[in-house]
Amino acid sequence: MLHLGFTGTRFGMRPPQYAALREIIAELGPVLGHHGDCVGADAEFHAILRELGHRVVGHPPVDDAHRAWCTFDEQVDPLTHMKRNRAIVTIADFMIGAPYDMAEQERGGTWLTIKMARKAKKPLVIGYPDGSIARENITARP
Repeated sequence: MLHLGFTGTRFGMRPPQYAALREIIAELGPVLGHHGDCVGADAEFHAILRELGHRVVGHPPVDDAHRAWCTFDEQVDPLTHMKRNRAIVTIADFMIGAPYDMAEQERGGTWLTIKMARKAKKPLVIGYPDGSIARENITARP
């Protein structure tokens, strides 16, 4: 089973971004999704996975300030945001990123996690707010 990691903005995905990433997730077949249990895009990713019948592993943050409190099939112990994001990238066979901005940013957890996935040479899909998709380190579609 494919371990699908996710990172996204706490402000939530925009409708074209959500639709594009939902389509990609639907094309992947059975997955075990991993996300950081934050409000916004993590919770939306969780909803997509549940709608499509996938299992989900939670990687909650130590700081509950922006926690979504999703219900998981499995949950690991809470970690700081960056340690949690690194753990998701490490376990993932494939990563999806849903950033707030169209342009890459120097700061922010979503872009830093995308950069971690790039450095680890993980297959990566970035769904931009306008619904456009970038694919990196992928030999076959999606």
